[in-house]
Amino acid sequence: MHWLNRTNVGLKSRYGSGSDVVVAENFEHSIPKLMFILLPLFACFLYMFHSRKKFYYAQHAIFSVHFHSFIFLLFLLVSLLNWLFSPGGASNYVASASILIVFIYLSLALKNTYSQSLWLSFVKAFSVGIIYVVALVTGIIALALISFVTA
Repeated sequence: MHWLNRTNVGLKSRYGSGSDVVVAENFEHSIPKLMFILLPLFACFLYMFHSRKKFYYAQHAIFSVHFHSFIFLLFLLVSLLNWLFSPGGASNYVASASILIVFIYLSLALKNTYSQSLWLSFVKAFSVGIIYVVALVTGIIALALISFVTA
């Protein structure tokens, strides 16, 4: 705690009241680095769940890029909808629906790519999703801490 307080006082003395903005900008500029790490990590998770099949890691990496592209496009659409309809208060419903859409899309994509049953694809999508969310939250916490320290 002492170290965090000392770092915070140092930031306040360097940047004044704009220290929060500096940390936030540092965090935002580091998000692509986090995604650069999470893309191959997602492919590694897929490789672990489909190791008995005759797929190479590169094929899982291509699937990972495809899936993340879908997520980025969906979140762009969600951001546009929230921007257009923000006074209506529909943002919680749109965010919940987008998470459900991502899960359904991952289940169907796993079914089609790996030629397995829908139930097995559902179980694997849920398992990979849980592991990936844990990795994502861990990465975001680490990124926030690094952004705070390096600001």
